[in-house]
Amino acid sequence: KPTPRPRKKASLFKTPKVKDDLKTIAGIGPVLEKTLNRMGIASYAQIARFTRKDIDRVAAVLNSFPDRILRDDWVGGAKKEVRRKYGQKNRRR
Repeated sequence: KPTPRPRKKASLFKTPKVKDDLKTIAGIGPVLEKTLNRMGIASYAQIARFTRKDIDRVAAVLNSFPDRILRDDWVGGAKKEVRRKYGQKNRRR
């Protein structure tokens, strides 16, 4: 009898086609970037559009960093990166 394969966890977010270097946002390093990517978060635009509910969902997964998203202002940093890279306030990606 074959052993059951572990199910892959579903992503919290739909992974975008375009992936950005999330490490350019203050407070996100290589380890957090990989964790966010596994959650389906890979673009500046996604983080720039975070609602409070999104922040709470991500913070629940990053249980060792519950206040980090707000403290380091990931949303503000992502908005700056969207403007720098794409020249628009919040382009959908």
